[in-house]
This record gives sequence, C-alpha cells and structure tokens, in this order.
Amino acid sequence: MRGINDTSFKKIFSFKKYKDLYDFSSLECWAALIFTIILDVLFFICSYYLGLDTVVLKCINVLDNIGISLIGFLGFIVTGLAILTGAISSKVVKKFKVGNKMDALERILLSFYLIGLVGAIIISLTFILHFISLLPFHSNCIVNILLLSILSYLIIFIIFYSVKLIGNCIELFYIINSLLLMDETTIDCKTIYNNYRITALEKIQLSSTSLRQVQKYKETIKELIENDNISKEEQQILLEFHKKHFGE
Repeated sequence: MRGINDTSFKKIFSFKKYKDLYDFSSLECWAALIFTIILDVLFFICSYYLGLDTVVLKCINVLDNIGISLIGFLGFIVTGLAILTGAISSKVVKKFKVGNKMDALERILLSFYLIGLVGAIIISLTFILHFISLLPFHSNCIVNILLLSILSYLIIFIIFYSVKLIGNCIELFYIINSLLLMDETTIDCKTIYNNYRITALEKIQLSSTSLRQVQKYKETIKELIENDNISKEEQQILLEFHKKHFGE
C-alpha cells in the first residue's frame, strides 16, 4: 500500500507542527481545554433536565451549522494564504535563506495547512455524526461525552489558533519590512561610499593637473548635463550641483 504523497502533510511531522494541538504553553490549547470542560458540564446538566437524546439532537443541529460555517472558513484561509505567499517575493525568500530564517517562514505557512487540515476533519466528523443521528437507536452517554469533548476542543482550538496566526502574519510582515529596509540602507551607504571614492580620486587627479585641464574637465561635465536626455527640472538641478561643485 502506497503512503500519502503530500509534501506539506509530511512536513507537519518533520517540523512536529502536530504538537501545536496539545502545546499547553500556548493560549489556544488552554482556551480549548477550559471551554471543553465547561461544555461537558453544561451537557451533563442539560441531559439531566431535558433528556440525553433531546440534547444530542440539539447538539447535532449546532454542529451542522458549525460544519457549514467552517467550509466558508476554509475559503478565507486559502485567500489569506494566497495573499501572504504573493507578498513573499524571491528576493525576500533569498533574504530569509541568508538569515537562516527559512524554518520560521515555513512554520508560519504550515500553520495555515494545519488549521485547514483540522477544519477539514471537523467538517467531515459533523457530516458523519449528522447521518449517525438519524439512525433509530438510543444515545450512549460516554460516547457522546467523548465525541463532544474531541469536537469542542478542536473547534475552540482553531478559533484561537486563527487569532495566533494573525499575530504570526503581522510579525512576518515586520520581519519582511525590516529585511527590505536593511537592504535599502546598505545600498544607500554603498552609494555614499562610492561618492566619497570618486571625490577623493577627483581631488588627487585635479591637484596635479593644469588650470587649463581643470577648465576643460569643468566644461565637459556641463556639456554632458546639457546634452543628456533628461527633463528640464533634472537638468536644472544638476547644473546647480555643477555650480556648487566648482564654487561658482
């Protein structure tokens, strides 16, 4: 039997992203656990007063609505991921590789895959439970509590995990901007340094040149400015630089 041929699914295990589902150092896992316990207690109370079968049918109706909502939620995930990956150019990826931050980038992108996978599992379970609820037999309290706990935990988890994912995307935005700004700063500094080099070479060269050659050098620069294919405004600015350069 052939294994699952899905690169992203395999990376979930190679990066151990599945541990996010039970990482109790995170807010989303604690929130999911606390709300699951509260829902279990409420289920017991409602079952006691209304009857187990009645409460189960009401829960199935709620799960049907959640399952349909999650289908739309998956669409938002795909759209968000498309916008995010579209903003990450090859230049940015190269910067991440140079800074050894590719793992961090892949983990953030895999978070979208994980939340989509969990959402798909919940949708599948809600459809299965909907048809099971139509069968003519009485509910089992232990089985109901077990299913309620699993589904409640996963649903609450992806809600809070989505909030965490928003924070990760904002952090990624700042990282990308800082890398690009750093790159622009490096280019600006390099341009300034090259200007210093040209000025130094010019000073050395002109100090050992006759006045006639200096005058020719000055006139040649002015001719290049006047004959260049640039706008009048740019030409005027360059001529002002020329005057200041030669102290006119």
